Amino acid sequence: MLAEIYNKISQTGSNLSDRLEDKLTGDFFGTIRYLPFELGLKHIFATAEFHHEGFNKNWNDIIRKQKEHIAQTEFWYRDEEGEIDVLITSDNVVIGIEIKYLSGISSEDPDNVVPFDYKESLNQLSRYSRMIEKLSNGREAYLLFLAPYEMMKTVIKSTLNRSIISPSVGLGFMCWEDILESLKTINLNRLETGRS
Repeated sequence: MLAEIYNKISQTGSNLSDRLEDKLTGDFFGTIRYLPFELGLKHIFATAEFHHEGFNKNWNDIIRKQKEHIAQTEFWYRDEEGEIDVLITSDNVVIGIEIKYLSGISSEDPDNVVPFDYKESLNQLSRYSRMIEKLSNGREAYLLFLAPYEMMKTVIKSTLNRSIISPSVGLGFMCWEDILESLKTINLNRLETGRS
């Protein structure tokens, strides 16, 4: 429903196949945001892999300490660097999530151009790292890339051997398959149900 509210899907649904990632984003993260952190997002975020040990440790500390609900979730946040699928902010952290399902990275540096640093790269994740860096204002900053396993591995390989991510932003990778396995472990008996 969020994808429809944000005009990501036409009223007739005629562009639904083109916007499947937006529908998935809205349905999945739009639902999970209503669960307490330890029953929802914690299980999702625990699957994130960071290839820099410092960010890995800090990330694990954040998800270990977080309770109840994260302060604010925005969908399809837009600035001059582009439009990121999910932006989660609290007093101490900014988390951007780029979600892929069928399509790959939407922008990339030309094959014959090696950007000098992250400020010059056209790569979608590089641009989003600059966005998260600006929004952080002294808070810890993370960019998560969520995709099917094979796509995630391809993006890891093409991203980590270049200096295209802001050094102040932790780039983490998650795959749908790991999230599914993690969500299967949730103990739903801890959920309070409404009374009739």
